[in-house]
Amino acid sequence: MKGKESFVCKIKKSLYGLKQAPRAWYRKILGYFADIGFFKCFFDSDLYVLNQGKDVVLIFFYVDDLLITGNNDEIVQECISKFKVIFEMTDIGFLHYYLGMQVC
Repeated sequence: MKGKESFVCKIKKSLYGLKQAPRAWYRKILGYFADIGFFKCFFDSDLYVLNQGKDVVLIFFYVDDLLITGNNDEIVQECISKFKVIFEMTDIGFLHYYLGMQVC
């Protein structure tokens, strides 16, 4: 616009494709994991764990892929449902390949 050449626009949220977008996404999803009771594994920074008595849910997190598993299908499905409320997700079912590795 004429007369406003020196103005700068402040973006209220990160846009996909910007340098800051991955950091914002990572911060947002990790904050949500913590809010619902997951904690980061001490030995693997991409593993998040939820303990509920004898039941455990594990989330392996890599960029924008989540591998979710656990020993109680109800709790796993509950976690997936919670994620779908906040994040746009697609559940592609049982695992066949992950990060280029075939899982049998």
